[in-house]
Amino acid sequence: MPRYRLSDTSPNVALHSRPAAWFSVLLIGLLCVQLLILPAAHEAQAATSVGLGSYETPVPPGLGVPTNNAGAAVTPLVSGPAASKPVSTNEWWSSLLWRRDTSVPYSQPLFAYPVAARAYGDGLHMGYATQFALDTEFHTHFDPAEALTLGVVGLQNATLTADDWTDWTVTAKWAAGSTTLRTIIGHGLPFVYATKTGGDALISFKSVPTVWAGQGTNALGVTVNGAHYGIFAPSGATWQVSGTTARSNLAGKDYFSVAVLPNNQSATLNDYKQYAYAFVTDTQVQWSYNESAARLTSTYAASVTPKEGSQTGTLMALLPHQWRNSSSALTGYTYQSARGTLKVVRGASFSTQLTSNGVLPTLPVVGNGASGFSTTQLRAYVDSVLNEPNHFSAADTYFSGKQLLRVGMVAWIADQIGYTAARDQLIGAMKAKMQDWLSAGDGTRYVYNPTWDTLVGYPSSFGSDTELNDHHFHNGYFVLAAAIIGNFDPSWVNDSAWGGMVKMLIRDANSWSRNDALFPFLRAMDVYEGHTWASGHAGFGNGNDAESSSEAMLFNTGVLLFGAVTGDQSLRDFGMYLYLTEASALEEYWFDVHDDIFPAAYNHKGIGMVWGNGAAHATWFSGQPEMIHGINVLPVTGGSLYLGRYPSHIDAVYQEIVSENGGPVNEWVDIMAGYQALSNPSAALGTIGQNYTPEDGESKAHTYAWIHALNQLGHLATSVTASSATAAVFSKSGAKTYVIYNPRATQSSVAFSDGTNCTVSGHALVALSASQCQSGPPPTATPTPTNPGSRDAYSTIEAESFDSAQGVQVEATQDAGGGQNVGWIASGDYLVYNNVDFGSGQAASVQLRFASAASVSGQAQLRLDSLSGPLIGSVALSPTGGWQQWETRTASVSGATGKHTLYVVFSSAQAGDLGNVNWLVFQRATPTATPTTPPPPTATPTPIGPSRSAYSTIEAESFD
Repeated sequence: MPRYRLSDTSPNVALHSRPAAWFSVLLIGLLCVQLLILPAAHEAQAATSVGLGSYETPVPPGLGVPTNNAGAAVTPLVSGPAASKPVSTNEWWSSLLWRRDTSVPYSQPLFAYPVAARAYGDGLHMGYATQFALDTEFHTHFDPAEALTLGVVGLQNATLTADDWTDWTVTAKWAAGSTTLRTIIGHGLPFVYATKTGGDALISFKSVPTVWAGQGTNALGVTVNGAHYGIFAPSGATWQVSGTTARSNLAGKDYFSVAVLPNNQSATLNDYKQYAYAFVTDTQVQWSYNESAARLTSTYAASVTPKEGSQTGTLMALLPHQWRNSSSALTGYTYQSARGTLKVVRGASFSTQLTSNGVLPTLPVVGNGASGFSTTQLRAYVDSVLNEPNHFSAADTYFSGKQLLRVGMVAWIADQIGYTAARDQLIGAMKAKMQDWLSAGDGTRYVYNPTWDTLVGYPSSFGSDTELNDHHFHNGYFVLAAAIIGNFDPSWVNDSAWGGMVKMLIRDANSWSRNDALFPFLRAMDVYEGHTWASGHAGFGNGNDAESSSEAMLFNTGVLLFGAVTGDQSLRDFGMYLYLTEASALEEYWFDVHDDIFPAAYNHKGIGMVWGNGAAHATWFSGQPEMIHGINVLPVTGGSLYLGRYPSHIDAVYQEIVSENGGPVNEWVDIMAGYQALSNPSAALGTIGQNYTPEDGESKAHTYAWIHALNQLGHLATSVTASSATAAVFSKSGAKTYVIYNPRATQSSVAFSDGTNCTVSGHALVALSASQCQSGPPPTATPTPTNPGSRDAYSTIEAESFDSAQGVQVEATQDAGGGQNVGWIASGDYLVYNNVDFGSGQAASVQLRFASAASVSGQAQLRLDSLSGPLIGSVALSPTGGWQQWETRTASVSGATGKHTLYVVFSSAQAGDLGNVNWLVFQRATPTATPTTPPPPTATPTPIGPSRSAYSTIEAESFD
């Protein structure tokens, strides 16, 4: 549930806790007023068609648009490269471009870790926030009055804009006449990089610093209020320290940098100095999901522009959800933060690997006749929803979305129990409501705001229009509802039908394309912190905020399943990136499952919301323990299975709620029982009963089916993975059950890592025992590289053993030798193999095993070390007559010696699948043979006895 806001300026969350009923009355009143003004404002608007759906643009007069806290409309404060990009709201730094609070002329605090910063008229105030304030909240302490300031002599009362941004950095620009300052700060970067025009570079300290290294040089080591810094000017320049300032003319150059140091050792200062002039000018995340291995690999890369020297690397501080899942070598440097201990890596990139245990739309109905389960009772619960006079009474996007998903879950249950008439009626009702929302022309519709590059549903709620809050929360309900419709009517979700508008909702909240002209790349997702932010403007003293992590996971689930049901593999893989990345962050920063994130004095098992500088055991709308924890549980769906990875944590949270209540759960009873069932379903059955009021997005039918299913299935078996993104394994008393959702229209086979292989018909959701599947040896897993050793280029390189890839899938092969091949290869896809050793002698040719039933031809370019690296050869690819009809293609290569990362890049002038690859192997040039003197021939023995006729049978064993 999104936040009910009382104040946008106070950083004290505890002051915002109020009973939810008061706000419900207010919300309904506001929505009614808004509905009264919608038709008149709407009539003159034109619509932009997307398939069968449509949206309006620009925003009609009378509808809410982004404002400041005085209610005045605002425009993004951008300059330079940022002025030509879609506006990236909902970031940790968004207060730079959106001055929400009229009393704050510059930015709110920016928590980048390890750097904390805030913009004022004289430059960037920065520091290292390490101390915690403790109560029901904990926050790192950052006071700009205790920091140091990066500035320029003469820079005062400057105008401030967001000048550029990348995946996890932002560039701020100050301008006062001819004097300017630009600074780059970013998540995980110990450095702040600065360029300037006008006067000398100026560092202002908030108290007299202790200079412990570099006095009179270009690299100072200083300590201010207990924090250590490196201050770096160009070669040939010096810093002149006087009292509380350090000043340099930068030897006529325009750049300098400041680093937060992990200690006050001269050796550390000198180590950091070698990276001080290697400015990080771009950052990007790339992801690759290997479905057969259930493995997501994410690579975080920084592009470096050396201001002097040739350094192309940098230092990056990894957060716990990153270093716990990375094989990258760590230095001994660490920092402390509100997200726990940061650990530093050296270089321009690092990768993480995460394992999927499957994502489902819901659980199948199982357990008939066991533990009090009754299909008759379940059907009665379905009928209670079916016979409602109005399924969709809500007016706004949030509550309307909750009602859509509620009906969709009941439709799944109806299908599971063979109640097809109810299923079809409910799906039909969902279609009608969705089509109403996804079409311009009446009071419920979507409008594109070209000033802020966002799509807003009207009637809006919780600031989704005026503050651009919560779009991924709202849109997630619609996207998952669309995926449910698509399972029962695939044509409805075609791009040419209603799927195009559903993708618009996905793109608005988190576009997966860097070239999207309408929406910013990953609006809500914080690439480096690994989770989403809720506030569009981030206008708080504690930074941005994120409540309702489970509704963020709902969005991720919806994207994954919508991609799966529409056959859009890239969208499905994007959904898996969002899902696994955010789940790994939630386990750390919301739940602290490893017990090393929350401060020792913080006495709660979880938090209600995360802030940029900490977290709070609170919500925006209630102080009830069930709601503080439940806001990170609802809605309960098949995408909630990540919550069951640590059952003991669920038990601890549930006991905390009971303890705080002084008795049993009495709010959101069904939500908390659904959560408890992931650990202790029999206990959940004992607490749920029938005499409760379902939460707004829940039904008694779904809660009943969910808890009884888990009582039959047991716990999520995290040690077993599947070759399908939409399959999961459960274990109870040692017996496993294989739950598979097949989103495709055709039959599908799923291989599990324990050797079980199951076949499922199209558009089916089933639970199978081992006896209902086939058993065999465990499938050969695609190896997960962990500081991999060298690959011999002259031995066979299996195609599926890639370290990262774009746009491909892995499948079982029918080629000689069995195993797996890489398939679904199209133009623009690529495979990456680390540490391929070509030795000291050049490779002369390559063999590539290829199969294709397509009419498409193309090539596989072999490049070294990057997508645009040296081309060593190109293999022509043409159809072979079948997807498993294999031929070996050969091409000459040159210029490959030593150890490299090998990129196999596929290209074609035609659209469509290019084909499949099983393996490749390089050959050396054939050496010229050195003649040798042959040994004397072996004498043929003289047979003793009669001669043999060559035309009669000669028995082999009758040799002489």
